[in-house]
Amino acid sequence: MKKITFLSLLLVVVLIMVQGCSAADYLTFHGDAGRTGYVAEVGPLSENIRWSVSPGYIDSSPVVEGDRVYLATTYGMGNDPDPAVFCYNTSTGVEIWHASIGAGFYSGITIADDLVVVGGTDGYLYALNKADGSNAGMGWPAHADANAGWSGISSTPLYYDGLLYVLSLIHISEPTRP
Repeated sequence: MKKITFLSLLLVVVLIMVQGCSAADYLTFHGDAGRTGYVAEVGPLSENIRWSVSPGYIDSSPVVEGDRVYLATTYGMGNDPDPAVFCYNTSTGVEIWHASIGAGFYSGITIADDLVVVGGTDGYLYALNKADGSNAGMGWPAHADANAGWSGISSTPLYYDGLLYVLSLIHISEPTRP
């Protein structure tokens, strides 16, 4: 329990050290549609930690846009709070909003225009308004995998050229033999 909490906190601290001082937006896993991980701007020039948070068990890469950082928590081992999506101010670490969706485990987050999009183990894509974390409304959540099994949406959604792409595991069972 302590190890998981420490690792979750460490991930957030590292993100803040790397992204907190940078002006770069990091809108999805590995930063861009090509998933290259490349950031053109120079990172922070000191090792000073500006702030840290421990919202629960973090199991995916946070994303950064402007003065906000978004991250999703999931069920850890122990008494972690219910899974939720969080939005923090990158300069101060103050929580702007958080939203519990109820899917259980979440994939990584991606920013799609004015939405924060995350996949759930239930096979649904969830979209929240970036401004306040409220449900995006009409058409959301979107059922992306009708046969989600135990894994659901298994990767960070990709927003590219106005479309969302998701990866889900296909569940194949061996044929029954007579």
